[in-house]
Amino acid sequence: MSEEAKEAPVAAEGKKKGGSKLPMIVALVMFLAGGGFFVMKGKGNAAPKKVEAPALGAIEPVKEMLVNLAGGTSYLKIEVALHMVKDFKKEELEKSKEAVTDSILLCLKSKKLSDIQSPEQLRSLKKELADDVNKILEPKGAEKDKSKDDSKDDKPKVPDDFDSEKGPVLKVYFTSFATQ
Repeated sequence: MSEEAKEAPVAAEGKKKGGSKLPMIVALVMFLAGGGFFVMKGKGNAAPKKVEAPALGAIEPVKEMLVNLAGGTSYLKIEVALHMVKDFKKEELEKSKEAVTDSILLCLKSKKLSDIQSPEQLRSLKKELADDVNKILEPKGAEKDKSKDDSKDDKPKVPDDFDSEKGPVLKVYFTSFATQ
């Protein structure tokens, strides 16, 4: 019996220690769950801004160009078409046609033949051309609006095949592309 008597107090002490931790753990879990609930509830009150991706409009061709590539030993004969944002006025492009052509020529003239051979390089070139042309065609007050609010939540999710996230040029097409 002396062995049983020695084991009994040990078992009783083990229950005491384990029993005192359980209420603290339960209280901690409830406290964290309650805090999480109120944090999530607070976020739910703010109405999310719905920003839609820009819609595609008309495709506007740019005249065919023959460009000396960087290095002076290669030529690129190219014809470009610009897919504009919906509701873009063709007159705006016509007013800036020379500046748009110049921008495209300058961009292409800075490229070597080795810079425009792979599909990835051509996709990168399309994005660069879209950005350059958008700088010319974007409304005068748009730069101020960009710096004022640069929140990621307000940016529309655009399809991966777009060359620009905003307009006026959303996509660039090479309708003719030959190098020598």
